[in-house]
Amino acid sequence: MTLTGTPPFTLVWSDGVSQVVTGTTTSRVLTPDSSSTLTLNVGDRGCNNLASSSVKIAVDIAAAINVQPQDARVLSGSEASFSVDAGGTNLHYAWFRGALNDTSKPVGGDSPALKTGPITSTESYWVRVSNGCGNVSSSAALAIPVAPRRRAAGHESTASHHR
Repeated sequence: MTLTGTPPFTLVWSDGVSQVVTGTTTSRVLTPDSSSTLTLNVGDRGCNNLASSSVKIAVDIAAAINVQPQDARVLSGSEASFSVDAGGTNLHYAWFRGALNDTSKPVGGDSPALKTGPITSTESYWVRVSNGCGNVSSSAALAIPVAPRRRAAGHESTASHHR
């Protein structure tokens, strides 16, 4: 940060840290474990309050997959639904159809859940969860179409009548 005015400057942060700066530039290293906002008050040699400003500190927690998408058996021609439970902050989701880590067939939106189109053959789906810290890929889950059950011939139900 570059300061204007007459040094020395007194910086008072809302987290209780005070700094005396004899030049016109300074920096502060923070290692926060959560997002927060700090307010900074700056005064110069004459005890004049020169500035007050806020600094927003955004902390991303790395993306992690807590529960993987599970295989889905659906009637042939029906949609399959998949979901992932992920942890971290500021998460984004990118779903793909095909082999794991093949990003050539994106599907769905930026959501932890996916609803496919009609499934007529077994297809693989997976999701990549990302944020400012990087990304992590889920395992692949299968959408498996199954044929509807057919009633066996000659086994029609009949009502019994009692007189």
